[in-house]
Amino acid sequence: MYQTIDKDKIIQFIKTKGPVIPKDLVKSFGSDTFMMGATLSELVANGKLLITTVKIGGSPFYYLPEQKARLQELNKHLNEKDIKAYNLLKEKKVLKDNELTPLLRVSLRYIPDYARPLQVTVDNTTELFWGWYLLAQEECVAFIQQHLMLKQPQDELQKEIKPDLKAEPLIIQKTILKEYPLTEINQSEKETIKAITDEEKDKGEKDTEKIKKKQSALGISGISESFIQDNIKEVKEQQSLQSLTKPQTNIKHDSIKDELFLKLKLYFNENNITFGDVEIIKKNKEIDCMAEVPSPVGKIEYLCKIKTKKKCNEGDLASAYVKGQKKNLPVLFITTGEVTKKAQSILTTEFRNMKIVFLN
Repeated sequence: MYQTIDKDKIIQFIKTKGPVIPKDLVKSFGSDTFMMGATLSELVANGKLLITTVKIGGSPFYYLPEQKARLQELNKHLNEKDIKAYNLLKEKKVLKDNELTPLLRVSLRYIPDYARPLQVTVDNTTELFWGWYLLAQEECVAFIQQHLMLKQPQDELQKEIKPDLKAEPLIIQKTILKEYPLTEINQSEKETIKAITDEEKDKGEKDTEKIKKKQSALGISGISESFIQDNIKEVKEQQSLQSLTKPQTNIKHDSIKDELFLKLKLYFNENNITFGDVEIIKKNKEIDCMAEVPSPVGKIEYLCKIKTKKKCNEGDLASAYVKGQKKNLPVLFITTGEVTKKAQSILTTEFRNMKIVFLN
């Protein structure tokens, strides 16, 4: 039998401590991980707690609705590009989406704890803005009016601004990507966001299934998707430990029947580059892999992206760069075609840890 956890004590603990991850609660209450997850899920469902998209490993933070200002204490857990978007939005208060770089647009969609999406209609044209999450609706109106230099009264503009979505942060993040089909954004950036979202979705579905099986074996149900992610790190560590007992061979690489992979393999062999894990994104079109590249100071690990495309743009580079950032690795971008001048021009500013290789 699992012991019931006092929900009022959890709320009081968070009121004193501030935003916490489940591990903090399990340690303080001496509870079972899954039972704590079920309790937290119930509190979130009842609106007594909110949950963040900011995470430590796979663990989100839980906090009280009145503690939103304290979410700023969690900005240290954002990655390099997301913290840049966070700082810019905090400073400017309101940002116009189509005036930002592709990376900033992607980052703002990944920090819904801090970025409020606002649609403004002016002369039958809808514009997407991002507002600082602590900014009152009236303040957003004032900043947007100043930005657009509108002459119409503030109360008229108020009617044209659609309010922020009232939902927990995880729901907000999914809604942004669906609610705004990115009509204001060019096709390359749309592909960037889709690539990142699809990657996270596929990865999440595989990991979540493992945890659900573990739950079923224990006879536990009713635990939220978000809390399931708290246990993903444990599963990965177990998998990593198991892999150490297996011989490391390249047999799986030899069995890959893909024309683009064969070209990549030939290039790697000629340049003494070693393969790591390989993922065929699109057959004969796109591949992701880990690679160890020789250098004067030894081998350096890269995230490698190879695409067969006549002309790659900044959206293609941004997609690969963000994946590298998530793994804290530099990126080797290989293409069989060309790279637009605009994309090349921002290599030294936005994509400093990226190298481009042109493959014949």
